[in-house]
Amino acid sequence: CPAGYFCAEGAVDYSLSPCSEGHYCLSGTQTQSLYPCPAGTFNNRTGGDSSAFCLPCPGGMYCSEPGLGTPTGSCRAGWYCLAGSAAATPSNVTNSSWCGLGSGDVCPTGSFCPRGSAAPVPCTPGYYCNQTQLAQPTGPCQAGYICNGGDTRPDPPTICPTGSYCPNGSSTPRPCPQGTFQPLVQN
Repeated sequence: CPAGYFCAEGAVDYSLSPCSEGHYCLSGTQTQSLYPCPAGTFNNRTGGDSSAFCLPCPGGMYCSEPGLGTPTGSCRAGWYCLAGSAAATPSNVTNSSWCGLGSGDVCPTGSFCPRGSAAPVPCTPGYYCNQTQLAQPTGPCQAGYICNGGDTRPDPPTICPTGSYCPNGSSTPRPCPQGTFQPLVQN
């Protein structure tokens, strides 16, 4: 029986038995499930003749068990999944099957991770992200401050300069209207 097919004992025509999705069949394979693609990978084609048919699960998704034809699903909100992840909530464990790439982790402070994230998203300018495992920013930057992006506090070190004002959620200072002046810092 050639690679890419399985031949049960007594089989006459191997062309009727291509290796199934999620698996590959080496030369002489007798059952279609003998060589499943490992967790963290999938194979959406039939007739796979080597482990090269097993593709790493795409970033933002996970492949939880051996023998999958499609990824299991999207990474959970508050987490990010690198290519080759086997869990919806990965912990930064090395997946040695894929060149030592980590499988992902909980979203760090200063960023957020919506469902299906392949990497942490730096906190949006004008907002802050003050804890781990956020699916969206915590809230808007406090009035009198400027959140440039990736901020972890509502009152970051960047304060509103003289001659401008910064309402809640400011990412840049706004100049005072013509005919007015604001002499104070952090207003």
